[in-house]
Amino acid sequence: MLNFDNHFKDLFDHTNDLIHFLSLDGNIQIVNSSWSKHLGYTLDEIEGQSIYDIIAPESRELYQTYRQEIINEGNSDRMVEISFLKKNGKILIGEGQIGRVITKGNQLYTRAVFRDITFQKLREKENEEVRYRLNKFIQYAPDAVIVINENELISEWNYKAEAIFGFSAVEALGQKLDEMIIPLHYREAHRVGMARFLTTGEGPVLNKTIEITALHKYGHEFAISLSISNVNIDGVWVFIAFIADITERKKQEYKVGAQHNRLKEIAQIQSHEIRGPVSSIIGILALMRDNYNGNKEYLVMMETAVKQLDEKIRTIVKYTEDI
Repeated sequence: MLNFDNHFKDLFDHTNDLIHFLSLDGNIQIVNSSWSKHLGYTLDEIEGQSIYDIIAPESRELYQTYRQEIINEGNSDRMVEISFLKKNGKILIGEGQIGRVITKGNQLYTRAVFRDITFQKLREKENEEVRYRLNKFIQYAPDAVIVINENELISEWNYKAEAIFGFSAVEALGQKLDEMIIPLHYREAHRVGMARFLTTGEGPVLNKTIEITALHKYGHEFAISLSISNVNIDGVWVFIAFIADITERKKQEYKVGAQHNRLKEIAQIQSHEIRGPVSSIIGILALMRDNYNGNKEYLVMMETAVKQLDEKIRTIVKYTEDI
């Protein structure tokens, strides 16, 4: 068994790193308390056992290859990531280095120092999964999703953005937004608005839905619905735009509006055409009433009815003028 000078024993026993020493054939000679604590084995349980029984199958070949290089060449500068099998069957992921030790009598051992990065790796995996799901959501969103940083450089450009604007993601990523899809007559206002937000935090169009025109790859402008949100990540502003092509809706609105105006025009013309004869009848009835010497009761009734009709026509005319 290896012996330690008292000078190093305290450090060996109390460091948080996992340390083990192996014989040349890979059998465990000694481990520190942190190694036992993290992996769950006592030295009595694993002393003389092959280290490869403690290393997870997916890491065994890497560890063996790296260790052999250390034995042959003595170079231990390279960091290696190894998965260990804990006593309870779970995996501990360690990151560290392997070195070789020559004791008195030229007996050769290897020593390894690892730190437990299991939690870190799990968090990285979770973050990768979150990013993967978020990326899928962005890529297959029903609207165009475009993400830019505060320098206006495009970092996300989903499939719908490709379809709407004609630019592929390869063409768009890393480019400035205003030079890609903002029409020339809006660019100065866009730049001023961006500068004002970065200076004052004020953004009149943020978190609102507006209708505006955008520029297609082939040069024509078309109508879009635009909503912009922003978030500060590590001190850097990121802007997310959700965009829908509303060209067809605008065409329908124009068509419906044109039909509405035409119907309104026809209704007004017809109303005026009806009011003319009605006004004439009212005038004739008034003359007849004034010049008739007999019973005027029926003439008065007729005049009242026609006036009521005229009032209804006036109401219709006013309604068609208001809509």
